[in-house]
Amino acid sequence: MDRLLGKLTLCVRASTGAPLRAAWLLVLWAQTFLLASGCATPALEGTRESDEAVARAVLRAIEASDQEALMALSVSRDEFEAIVWPTLPASRPEVGMPMEYVWQDTFTRSRTYLAQTLHEYGGERFELRGVRFAGETTSHGTYSVSRKAHLVVRDALGVERVVRFFGSIIRQNGRSKVYSYIVD
Repeated sequence: MDRLLGKLTLCVRASTGAPLRAAWLLVLWAQTFLLASGCATPALEGTRESDEAVARAVLRAIEASDQEALMALSVSRDEFEAIVWPTLPASRPEVGMPMEYVWQDTFTRSRTYLAQTLHEYGGERFELRGVRFAGETTSHGTYSVSRKAHLVVRDALGVERVVRFFGSIIRQNGRSKVYSYIVD
């Protein structure tokens, strides 16, 4: 967008024509409107105020064996397409990777891991003691992702242990959400 505005500025300066000035003003108005309305950077929905709040919500949904609630705590297809996909190397035109393929692969694997987690732990109650990450955190401009999430929990018998109920957390504007349930 900045490159386009720079070219338009040069064109406006080179011409005194009213139609070109009108087009320039329209572009400036549109950019201002998009920025003011928040459309320039889509926001993740259903985020929580911290990684710990996300982890507690996941633990409550596991206790309730609520797969729908767990899926709602993770990145949706629309969020993946609008926020995540444009920053991934696979999205570059020269790679030729379709967004739908990458999303479907990620979504299917995430759901499979989630089903395994619910099969093994569904109905169990856990108290969160902490959230740690064994993997890297990468910044992607408008968001960051921390990988290899480990939850320190206390189970119903009072035993403290480390579990992996989801693989990564995505953060945007100081708020958190499950990126995926893939824990490989």
